[in-house]
Amino acid sequence: MTSAYENPAFDGLIDQLTKRLDTLHTAPVIAAPDAIDKAFAEIPNNLPEKGVGTSQALEFVERIVVPALATGHAGPRYFGFVIGGSVPAATYGDVLTTIYDQNVQVHLPRDTVSTVVEARVLEMLLDLFNLEREDFTGRTVTTGATASNVLGLACGRDFAVRSALNDPNYSVAEDGFGGVTVKVLGDRIHSSTMKAAAIVGIGRSNVIDVHDPVTKGFDLKKLEELLASSTPENKTGFIVCPSFGEVNTGEFTSQMHEVRVLCNKYHAWIHIDAAFGGFARVVPELAHLAEGLELADSITGDGHKWLNVPYDSGFFFCRSRKLQASVFGPSPRSGAPAYLSTTLSNLPASIADIPSPLNMGIENSRRFRALPMFCALMALGKDGYEEMVRRHIEFARKVGVWMMTPKSAGGGAEWYEVLNASYDQRDETSAMAATAVAVGDSNITNVVPLNVILFRPRSGSPLYHPTQGSMSLIQAVNQTRKMYITPGVGGAARLAVSNWMTGLRTNEEGKSDFDIVTDTLREVMQPSRE
Repeated sequence: MTSAYENPAFDGLIDQLTKRLDTLHTAPVIAAPDAIDKAFAEIPNNLPEKGVGTSQALEFVERIVVPALATGHAGPRYFGFVIGGSVPAATYGDVLTTIYDQNVQVHLPRDTVSTVVEARVLEMLLDLFNLEREDFTGRTVTTGATASNVLGLACGRDFAVRSALNDPNYSVAEDGFGGVTVKVLGDRIHSSTMKAAAIVGIGRSNVIDVHDPVTKGFDLKKLEELLASSTPENKTGFIVCPSFGEVNTGEFTSQMHEVRVLCNKYHAWIHIDAAFGGFARVVPELAHLAEGLELADSITGDGHKWLNVPYDSGFFFCRSRKLQASVFGPSPRSGAPAYLSTTLSNLPASIADIPSPLNMGIENSRRFRALPMFCALMALGKDGYEEMVRRHIEFARKVGVWMMTPKSAGGGAEWYEVLNASYDQRDETSAMAATAVAVGDSNITNVVPLNVILFRPRSGSPLYHPTQGSMSLIQAVNQTRKMYITPGVGGAARLAVSNWMTGLRTNEEGKSDFDIVTDTLREVMQPSRE
């Protein structure tokens, strides 16, 4: 046996895994510049003619690649994008997924339980979001929210074309668009939905924003005008996409019942990207924010955000299993290949009824992504996720209140302006009242809509720039390697809280994540930095 196939020293890997979990809360959020420069210089540009063997290959990775990774990317103060992380049980499950390397493709319940685990995970997720199982019979685990949005728009596309043609049996998947234009009408649509529209043939130019900045939802009058615009000469079908945790502000479309009535009237499909916003339904006092999710025809969810399982993973729910299978299953003209067939006799109905996953989504060959999800859901349960989401929202709102609090009271209002605040920052009395409530153990005050703070340097502060937005602030914060933020809309900065560890531990000096965040935001604004 050549050295390329030798077993590595797994003891070292186990030690590294344990150390990683023990030190993640203090790890720098991004790699050191010198480590990145070294990796740039030493990572080979060409395939080696002769392999170096397992030991040397892994030694190179440990010495050159690992130090140049964003070590705190899945840690408690990486607030860029909506990253989340991986709870310990999910990390363990992901290691098992790699070890056993199942291809969760065909439902073969007499050979492996993997498809059954995936089916049960999808049922548990419906339970977590307080959605009725019988309402969403189409379900699958995906590679992430983008893939789920592709599924949602593909199903919506077929429904919309059927509606425009008044033919319930027509299939875009089988016969193309049939002369119908499909338009996606959204309230602040995410870029991944734009990508999905491109992939499924709808076209980016047919994605239309119908947002009303006054109501922070749809312009319902304009929405109905567009839905009513299909004519016999210009057949048009529609998919409507509300916001459920808008990426810059965390805001929700609040008119779901009115939207559902209009979509029923004009036979439009509702797809909701609830990648992280759907988790508001986990906390009873926040469930009203995500009211109406149950009215969707299809729903996107993301695993590495608030579910806190490893990349890459997501999930998708559809009101019609039959429609979903007609888009992603085999052609009725040719049927499935013989080698992908299965036998389901003498099995309980709950097992026999599980569809082969390759017929419900994009990939044929599929990683066992459901196993880390299963481990996390079993470990935390509904109450564990409720505690986590509540803790994160309290953390975000506490930081938001600090940004709104005057310097004389220990806050950062001298330097920062919160752009998605839910009350008037000029009212110091209400800000102080919110401070008292937001830091309490059991109350949540609506300081910012969810877990996202959209903010910028206040005019006159050291890092304020009238034309460059918040980039100087973002660079200064990220260069500390103590926390990480990303740009937001309109030249703002954005801080999103969704990692399982945020707010749980203190560092060696006894400082909490909140202390480190506010110290960092204070530090970068000191005149000595200039």
